[in-house]
This record gives sequence, C-alpha cells and structure tokens, in this order.
Amino acid sequence: MTTHIMVDLEMLSLKSNPIIPAIGAVVLNEQEGTLGERFFQTIDIESYEEHNLDAVADMGTIKWWLKQNDSVRAQASSDASSDVKDALHSFCGWVRHQRHKGDGNLTLWGNGAATDNVALRNLYEACDIEAPWTFREDGCYRTVKNRYPHIDGGERKGLHIAIDDAVWQAQHLLKIMKEANF
Repeated sequence: MTTHIMVDLEMLSLKSNPIIPAIGAVVLNEQEGTLGERFFQTIDIESYEEHNLDAVADMGTIKWWLKQNDSVRAQASSDASSDVKDALHSFCGWVRHQRHKGDGNLTLWGNGAATDNVALRNLYEACDIEAPWTFREDGCYRTVKNRYPHIDGGERKGLHIAIDDAVWQAQHLLKIMKEANF
C-alpha cells in the first residue's frame, strides 16, 4: 500500500528557493479514510544565513504575513525553531519511517506542481542533503482538487500554519479519493 503524505510549507517567497520558516506534514490512510502521524517543525530563519543558503524572501509575501494574526506570525520566530539542516534531517527521518511502515511506495503531495515539493527539494539540494522522495513520487493536490471541484473540502479549520493547512488539504484529498474512486 502506497504511503501518502501531504506536506505544506510556510514560505517567505513564491520563488522556487524561498526561506521556509515551517514544515507541516500528515500521513493519509487511504483505505481507512483517516489521517495518521503528523510532523511539524519550525525553522530558525537566521540559520539560512549561517549556512550561506541562497534562499529568498519577497516583499509581497512578507506584507501578506504581516497581515496575519500574532499566533501565525509567531511560528516564524519560535524559540523551538530548529536549524534548517536539523529540520531537514528530522523530516527526512520521519518520511523514511512512514515509507517503511507501508510497502515502500510513497506519494508526497504538495499544493501546487511547482510549489511546496519543488521548494522543499531545492532546499534539500542547497543543504547537500538527499531528499527522502524522488520526483517520481511527487503528487499535486492542486491539480486533483481542480479536477474535482464538485467535491467540497469543507470549512478550513485552525490557523494558517503549515500543519493546519496540511491537515485540511489531506482531509479534502481523502474525500476526493473516496468519492471519485481515485
């Protein structure tokens, strides 16, 4: 059985090499229609500079973040934030653990064919760390939800943070998988 993981990133740019202050992910159990283990890690954005990473932030995205509530903005400056490389290694270990709980097959779903998965893979490459999935294992949630617009995702709950967004997207994808015999 393929392991399905929904990932969501908070990003400070829409470019393919953004500063990423948070990674959220959740496992989808397609057969049971439930969600499984979750991963959430905030990243110390100053560690990008410490590692001389070529990651960017843009004013439009920063302005959008400044309009968010205090709880949402606080995740980017959390005392519990990890060094960027430590966060990537943690996510790598979590994904590999999830993969091995299944049959070894994996789909890592992101919201946009050129967004979350690409930005995360580019960050792995910039840090010289092997990503825990290949391009063949990319899934595009945005493409699927646009093909089934009649299947409503329901009301979004929680804050606009990576883990809450990953959970909402995963619940919607499970609903599409069930109703569309996907």
